[in-house]
Amino acid sequence: MSRQDDAEEPPGSFDDHERSGPTTAAEALLVAFRVPDLSDEAWAVRDAEVAASKLADETAAADAAVRIRAQSLKTASGFPARSVDAALEAGETTAMAAARRFLQAKRSVLVLAGGVGAGKTTASAWLALEAGGSIPAFIRAAELESRGRYDRELRAWLRGKTMLVIDDIGAESLDGKGNFQSLLDEIVDLFYGDRKLVVMTTNLRPKTTDPKVPQFNERYGERIASRLFEVGTWADCGTTDLRRKPLTKTTDKED
Repeated sequence: MSRQDDAEEPPGSFDDHERSGPTTAAEALLVAFRVPDLSDEAWAVRDAEVAASKLADETAAADAAVRIRAQSLKTASGFPARSVDAALEAGETTAMAAARRFLQAKRSVLVLAGGVGAGKTTASAWLALEAGGSIPAFIRAAELESRGRYDRELRAWLRGKTMLVIDDIGAESLDGKGNFQSLLDEIVDLFYGDRKLVVMTTNLRPKTTDPKVPQFNERYGERIASRLFEVGTWADCGTTDLRRKPLTKTTDKED
């Protein structure tokens, strides 16, 4: 055998292997994850695409979380389905604007007062979605009154809630002994003291000189009214019935 034959590379040499491509899993990974040689402009485009993809994923995840929370408000917390659905659309109303201001002010008690169909319950559902904590709850004033201030189960139920919406205050019956007024005052004290949100909706107005207008002060007394004005926010949501006036985004409207 000649020296020339000795110098020839045998089959399967390193050079042949390089030309034929990777043959092991490790080598294949190195090729797959090889950093491309891109210009600065190309890298900028690539970074923008990655950022957009990440934002889309985060937005989708956040939207899914809100939808799950909305379903929980309907099934576990007692909120009216139409109000929750309308809150998801967040149509701009006087009541919604008041709810947003209230949230920014970081107060604990809100009274949404206005006529029938003013969007008060929808605004309260939006607050529950945004800042209601893990166990928000919805109860109508008539049901609260029927259970009474001496109901132990009601008291335990109230203490376990992270937010409470009392809907349609003024529609309940009063017994003449002031039991409901006392219960209302206790609830305000409880939630205000624990820095938890309590929202009330009502068709009543504060004290006015118009005898034809149902008055909050007249029904519940100056002490309760003064207490609410002291620790809470009274928001006038107007008298326009939004059920008869289409909004930009919201299709299902509720008082």
